[in-house]
Amino acid sequence: MTAICVLFRMWTDLSPAVWIVVFVLLTLLVGLSLVRVFGEVEFVFALLKVLLVVLLIVLGLVIDLGGVPGTPPVYFRYWSDPGPFVEYLASGPWGRFLGYWSVMTGAVFSFAGVESVAMAGAETRNPRRAIPAACRHVFVRILLFYLLAILVVGMLVRSDDPRLRGDASTTAQSPFVIAASAAGLPAVPSVVNAVVISSAWSSSNQSLLSGTRVLYALAVKRQAPAVFLRTTPWGVPYVCVAVFIAASLLSFMSLSSDALTVFYWLVNLTSAGVLISWIAILVNHIRLRLAMRKQTIPLSRLPWWNSWTLYSSYFALGMCIIILLTSGFVVFTHGNWDPSTFVSAYLDIPLVTAAYLIWKFAKGTKIVALADIPLHRAFERAEQKYEALE
Repeated sequence: MTAICVLFRMWTDLSPAVWIVVFVLLTLLVGLSLVRVFGEVEFVFALLKVLLVVLLIVLGLVIDLGGVPGTPPVYFRYWSDPGPFVEYLASGPWGRFLGYWSVMTGAVFSFAGVESVAMAGAETRNPRRAIPAACRHVFVRILLFYLLAILVVGMLVRSDDPRLRGDASTTAQSPFVIAASAAGLPAVPSVVNAVVISSAWSSSNQSLLSGTRVLYALAVKRQAPAVFLRTTPWGVPYVCVAVFIAASLLSFMSLSSDALTVFYWLVNLTSAGVLISWIAILVNHIRLRLAMRKQTIPLSRLPWWNSWTLYSSYFALGMCIIILLTSGFVVFTHGNWDPSTFVSAYLDIPLVTAAYLIWKFAKGTKIVALADIPLHRAFERAEQKYEALE
């Protein structure tokens, strides 16, 4: 919601509070609807995002190759001068590495919500088919669209272009917009801004889905108050949705003159939360694979698997931990201490750790040994349900 508030400033001086209220109500409407409605809404947004990325990639290649009249070709000129990496806080290779590492938090924020594919798939008629198919599409989109878009961006704009570092409140600092403006294509900023707004709302919907389902699952396991088990006649946990909507009202903080600062705080908090979620997912996946090995359960009993994912999970776990612990490294450098940045980067760590330890000591729970995890029963139940659907 904070991002939407910031983005609308490109077009109108209307109070941002209006847009916050409008999109909070729209998110509430989607959140209380059937998961099928969520799927349809996300399908439309995904289509818009894919079309935009394809359009920008094609446009970028046309500009780069000199296809716009009056615009000379660029090719890979900027890869050698000034180069792909910008120095940050230091000079030389170390400074370029710090520049690269400083954008990790933003990169994590960009990928937030990919895990909601599995959560939404779990509510379909046949999750064993729906989830693998959806996850394959995610990999294709990341490899094809994200990486190709990054390649084109590196060809279009100098890495030291001062407009990339600007604190603008819109998409004016998008490298695609910078390149299009230089090529004399003034309509591109508005198109990009419109699709980015739709992406921001899509992100809100994904957060609602994942947040409410996790809270509901905690209540099912008696790790959250039973009030969160209340659902609508069509199965939506409306109390969980109400909690999410109440939390979304924090976006009104962006009404201050420092809206962009508030946005960056929320980006840091969200990115830390996403990293902690990914760490939990990876730990569970690693334990699942180790437990299957311990109990001599073949991987073929999984609906979708790869032999190398155990090793990639270890690598991803290490990377997530490193990024989480170093996300606020700037505040530890000379002359850059900032309490608000420190808190926004690291607040999630003590909160989650405290919640985990309090539950462990209060309930006296223990980590289940790999040999004692009831995998055979879980596989049998899943396979019986799948056979009943066939």
